[in-house]
Order: sequence, then C-alpha cells, then structure tokens
Amino acid sequence: MPWEEATAEWRFAQAALRAPGTKTEAAASLRRSHQLATGLGATPLREDVEALAQASHIPLDQPRGIAAPKNPQSALAALTPREREVLAHVIAGRSNREIAKALFISEKTVSVHVSNVLRKSGTTTRADAAAWARRLRHE
Repeated sequence: MPWEEATAEWRFAQAALRAPGTKTEAAASLRRSHQLATGLGATPLREDVEALAQASHIPLDQPRGIAAPKNPQSALAALTPREREVLAHVIAGRSNREIAKALFISEKTVSVHVSNVLRKSGTTTRADAAAWARRLRHE
C-alpha cells in the first residue's frame, strides 16, 4: 500500500516538525514520502511534500556525504579525528567559541568542522548530530 505509506510519512513529517528536536526524523519521512509519491505518479501528494520540505528548509535529495553504513561504527569512523573531537564538545553542549578556546583553533574552523559533521551524519542541527552520535555509540 505505497500510497497510504507515502501519505502517512508526509503526515508524520508534519507532526514531527511541530515538535522540538525532530527535524532529522521529519526529513527522513519527507524523503520517503517524496520517493513513493514520485514513483506512484501522485502529483498532488508529491507537490504537498515538496511544499512542506521547502517551507521547512529540508532538501528532498539524500544528504550528501556518508551514506548510511551497515556498520554504525563506520559512520563515526568516517569523521576525521578533529571532527570527532569537535563532535564530543558539541555533545557536551559547548558553543563554537567554547570549542575554539578548548582546542586552540578559530571559531571559523570550529564552524567548518561542525558543518562537516552535519553533512557526514546527514543531520541538520547540532542537537540532531549529538543525538545521532549518542545513538551510534549505544548500538
């Protein structure tokens, strides 16, 4: 029942976007819904999914960078040592300024490392990246 699944994924994304800290889950649901709607030729549903994605600043193409590996630890291994170090500070809730001070690097360099972590993890926020790393460490 792909049409029902596409609709359910779209509705889930709508609800998830209203809750704090669930943008990554919403993005995954929107991508799945878009994929199904496109495959079915369900133009009105596809357009609704695209409108929600655009309004939420969620790209519908798969995140670039690291594809979801079968071995969760390889996702963390894809990060450079410095990116893992920065991620540890992000998990601890530190700001770019605090991270820069602790690692003796510029805030801009920290920003670049954080952006790389977001891209490689397929997440969109620091909180999502921290949650992603915690999940992988417990798997």
